[in-house]
Amino acid sequence: MKNLLLLTVFISGNSFAQLANSSFEEWEGGFPKSWDLYDSFSEITGSFADTSDAVHGDKAIMIQNWYYYTVNGLSSTNFVTDNPSALNGFYKLITEDTEDEKRKALVDIVVYDVSNNIIAEVHERLDSVSTYTAFRVPIVYSNQLAQANKITLRFQNSDRYHCKAPNCNSLFLDGLELDYTVTSVPENENKNVSFFPNPVENVLNVKGGGSDLNRVFVYNVNGSLIASFDGVSSSIDFSTFSAGVYFVKILSAKNKVAHFERVIKK
Repeated sequence: MKNLLLLTVFISGNSFAQLANSSFEEWEGGFPKSWDLYDSFSEITGSFADTSDAVHGDKAIMIQNWYYYTVNGLSSTNFVTDNPSALNGFYKLITEDTEDEKRKALVDIVVYDVSNNIIAEVHERLDSVSTYTAFRVPIVYSNQLAQANKITLRFQNSDRYHCKAPNCNSLFLDGLELDYTVTSVPENENKNVSFFPNPVENVLNVKGGGSDLNRVFVYNVNGSLIASFDGVSSSIDFSTFSAGVYFVKILSAKNKVAHFERVIKK
């Protein structure tokens, strides 16, 4: 597998979220629940199968094609409440194809905002490996102020229309998860918004912004969402939170990041 760029982490710790049926444990009618056929070449002649050759749980998925037939693809769309920073998972790609450019699987990631605009698009190739290997695909946003609403994942067992071997690429996938590690503090859209006092003991006051502010999200030091509020008042209650480091994000009426700040709770 080619080296994948790792994003610089602003804070320590990770926060991960499972996708629907991300370990392919649930099947119905010979197809994994929450996943759909993805046909980028407008013809499918391979197969999907559950397999006990798994990393997590009892099952994984195998995507394959054979005898010179076209490649197979799988897709899933999930709604998200924040911007994932990467897709993690496990895979192996077993192939008899002798052409180097055919010995790869494809991972496509598309992230949309609430208006269905694309705010991140990633295309990655995975090399052939005979044993399960962890992979990580970073998600880089064209606009750091954009707010994700849904994400579409697509996997193909080859990056070409046909393969040239009796038993072509067999792609195994398992243990997929979105990484919500907070990677950096984005530039604030609304320069007039500020928090005080910081450090805070009980009540964090919000200054500026007015009616343009829409929602508040509070994250702990690991990047996990611990509280959210519809509408923005002039203060945020921190009295029930333990002492430590938090990140507070306020969205504007356009669902963009109006203010994002590191807050210390005494």
